[in-house]
Amino acid sequence: MTRKRGPANAAQPEPAVAPAPASAGGLDADAIARLKELADLKAAGILTDAEFEAQKARILNA
Repeated sequence: MTRKRGPANAAQPEPAVAPAPASAGGLDADAIARLKELADLKAAGILTDAEFEAQKARILNA
């Protein structure tokens, strides 16, 4: 048995791709990646709390 093709089965056009939503707090992906890297360095003991906070402020205020 074959199915009849009607308007309900017609190929639908692809929906337009919506732009990516704004990143957290308006930060771009690069800034978020740098903050994650800083957090990893702090967690590994490579950065002190003061160094982490200084670099974080620099990124957030850029």
